[in-house]
Amino acid sequence: MNQDEIYRLREGAKGITPTEGITFTIIARCSGDAPLVLDRCKEVLSLVLQPDSEEWPSNAEWRRLLPEWFVNKSAAEISHQEAERRLRLPLSERIRLSQQWSISAFVHWFQPNERHWIWWDAEVKDINTLQIKVIAKDVPFPWAALDWLLRASGALTVEEE
Repeated sequence: MNQDEIYRLREGAKGITPTEGITFTIIARCSGDAPLVLDRCKEVLSLVLQPDSEEWPSNAEWRRLLPEWFVNKSAAEISHQEAERRLRLPLSERIRLSQQWSISAFVHWFQPNERHWIWWDAEVKDINTLQIKVIAKDVPFPWAALDWLLRASGALTVEEE
């Protein structure tokens, strides 16, 4: 399955419609740089979709494998103690801190047993808008890692259509 997904990531779906799963459209609003946002998103996805579960890289390896711009946008890894401390913060501060993902939190959702959606296609609608099609196995499905990737890539907002 990964090879088909990687092919569609690089080449597009070319008009082929999915035969299984539930299609969702994700809209990413950008600031005049939608083609760049899509290229960056594809750059990261082409890396995290490659490994299989038996050869999953360590967090340190991921930091070396992923593009520097993405690593720099990602949050620092935190200790268990820090996570517990953050749980005691006011809700507004917890929400603010949760907007930026660490590398380990991000790549966790791309492990084969954690994937609940696949990339189907994407289109730059205009310089400010990306439309991404994903296929989910079930509803609801966790796609916050894709949301973070799009925002880290430069999208201003990301929403399900």
